Amino acid sequence: MSGPLMTSFTLSAGNTYNWYVVAQGANGNFTSSAGTFTVDASLGTGSPIASWPVGNPYVYSLTPTLYWYMYGSTTGLTKFVIKYKQTNTAPSNWDTEPGTTNVDINNL
Repeated sequence: MSGPLMTSFTLSAGNTYNWYVVAQGANGNFTSSAGTFTVDASLGTGSPIASWPVGNPYVYSLTPTLYWYMYGSTTGLTKFVIKYKQTNTAPSNWDTEPGTTNVDINNL
């Protein structure tokens, strides 16, 4: 057994968690240092999460692939709408911002 190991489980939005790992075996128990993280409070059932590109990286393509994942259930979804705009700052209201482009991804 080598390399990083992980498991996933459901936590609650808006809460801070502390965690550590104990490795157990014939040579005894070994405890990792503790880690802390907070689950974003804005997450809710069925929230899409943008995963790439985020954080203002340089993208070396005129046809980039955008990635996201769903937090929670996808039951009942029929489409995604991707909104984008050439700007240095994100619009405060994407629905009313002039020049915003919508791309529908239908038939999920």
